[in-house]
Amino acid sequence: MKLLIEEDYFNKVLDIINDYELIKQDRKANKVYQRSYLYHYLYSKGMTLQEIGKLFKRNHATVLNGLKVYKQMMETNNKGFEFAVIELANELKGDNIFEDPLVMDIHKALSLNNCRECKKILRTLFKSLTGISHRKIQNLLT
Repeated sequence: MKLLIEEDYFNKVLDIINDYELIKQDRKANKVYQRSYLYHYLYSKGMTLQEIGKLFKRNHATVLNGLKVYKQMMETNNKGFEFAVIELANELKGDNIFEDPLVMDIHKALSLNNCRECKKILRTLFKSLTGISHRKIQNLLT
């Protein structure tokens, strides 16, 4: 096997697989998306379906299906897919945009379904950016 990937990046992939617990038999959408993203990444770097399957403790048919999932998500511009894999993509590129706590909060707020929790995060962001609480602004405007 001749990999088109540096050893450091390969080690990063192994760390990601362990850190995100992608070996577990978990069918939650975000885990499926993350695995399919990594399948695609490794396949594009020259690994065979069988080799990728060994890394994830799966067979080649499962990896092939994951590649199909990746293709479908890219064709449909699925936002859930984007949210699930953005951290992985940044870690692999070495440019971790989530080092900035404000960016992490915005990402978290955008991915929440709970509006109350989302508003709480956005209020915190507002105060961090302006130095003034949102309530104070509301009171001044009314």
